[in-house]
Amino acid sequence: MTRTVERTFALSPRDLVEGMFSPEYGAARSAALGGTDPITVERAGGAVTVRFPRRLPLDSVPAPLRALAGSGDVVQVEHWDRVDDERCTATWETESAMPGKVSGTFEVVPAPGGATYRIVATAKVNVPLIGGRISSEVEGHVVRLIEAEMDFAGEWLAGQDRG
Repeated sequence: MTRTVERTFALSPRDLVEGMFSPEYGAARSAALGGTDPITVERAGGAVTVRFPRRLPLDSVPAPLRALAGSGDVVQVEHWDRVDDERCTATWETESAMPGKVSGTFEVVPAPGGATYRIVATAKVNVPLIGGRISSEVEGHVVRLIEAEMDFAGEWLAGQDRG
């Protein structure tokens, strides 16, 4: 199953995404959203790779899933292949010791008054017999994390002086 979350921001696609690449945003994102090490942003040609080491909050995760999640440590890796005024796109995935993977896409496109940021997420849990059921629960948890990230981005970027 795939889940989609989207928000509209009062910035152009390029300004929104470039703002999220800034060291200040990365430090604030890490502090607010469970970062365990500094976020890194690497540019190569027109591509940008962002690595966000973090510990996922497990308090609201049902006990059977919590046992599979271990410490909750993951690295969220974003591969931005296009960043311009008309469209920004990326793929992303998690790296962890958990028995599964969460991955998806990011797309930022123009919208009236700014840009729409769309995140698509898919979870696949590799546990025999119950993996499909667990995947659905994991996706629900991932949607809540994505919504928290988008809310944080909107608040942080709105507070920045763009003059």
